[in-house]
Amino acid sequence: MSERPDGRGAGRAWSVIAAGLAGGSAAGRALAQTLDLDPNLPTLPKAPAYQVYLFESPWAGVAVGVVGGVILAEWFRRRAKGRAALVSLLVGLALAAGVWASTSLVETRRERVGRAARTLIAAAGMPDGPRLRVMLDPRVVVQTALGRGEGADQVADLAERHVPGFAITDLRVPEVRAALFGGDIAQTQVHVRLKSDRVPQNSWWRIDWARDPSAPPDDPQGGWRATRIEPLWILGVPNPAG
Repeated sequence: MSERPDGRGAGRAWSVIAAGLAGGSAAGRALAQTLDLDPNLPTLPKAPAYQVYLFESPWAGVAVGVVGGVILAEWFRRRAKGRAALVSLLVGLALAAGVWASTSLVETRRERVGRAARTLIAAAGMPDGPRLRVMLDPRVVVQTALGRGEGADQVADLAERHVPGFAITDLRVPEVRAALFGGDIAQTQVHVRLKSDRVPQNSWWRIDWARDPSAPPDDPQGGWRATRIEPLWILGVPNPAG
C-alpha cells in the first residue's frame, strides 16, 4: 500500500502554489499589464499530420476541398464540359464537408487531455474543490521554487480556502499544447492569463497526466488524472519551479 503524504507536506501544496504566484514583484505585475511574452518552452512531440488535419484542425482539408473543387470546375467549364464541372465542384464541397464533420464528430485523445487541462485550471481558479479532487491523482505532486506538496485532497481543500484571497476577476486559457506518450501517459503545457491585483497575470504551467483504468466509460475527462503540476514560466518570477 502506498504511503499517504504527511499532513505537513500535503498541507503546504496549495500554499506553495500561492507563494509561487505571489512571489512576482510589483515590477513583474506592472510588466504583465503591458507585455505578452512568449517564453522558450520545452518542445513537445507533434501529433501525426493526418490526425491534426483530419480531426483536430480541419481548415487545411476544407480549403483543399473547396479550392480544388473550384479549380477543377473552372478547368472543365473552359472546355465546355458543364456536367464534369458541376461534378467536380460538388465532389470538392463534399470532401470539405466530410473533413469538417470528422472534426466535429471525433475527439482525439490529445484533444481530450487538452480539454481536461482547461477544466482543471478552471476548477482551480473558481475554486471548485469537488471537481478538482476528481481530476487529481491521489498522489499528485505540485512542485515550485518554494517547495513541494503532495496529495489531491489537501490540494483541493487548500484551493477552496486560499484561492478566493487571490482576488481573481477573470481567468482564461488562451492555449494548450498536448502530447501523448503511449496510450495512457500525456503532458500538457497550459498558458494561463488572469486578472488580479495580487498575483502575476501571465504564466505557463506543465501538467503531467495518467489515465485512470478504473474511471467509468462516461468519465467527462476520459479518465485523465493530473499526476504532476509545476510552473514552466511566470512573468516576473525567475526559475518558478526551482
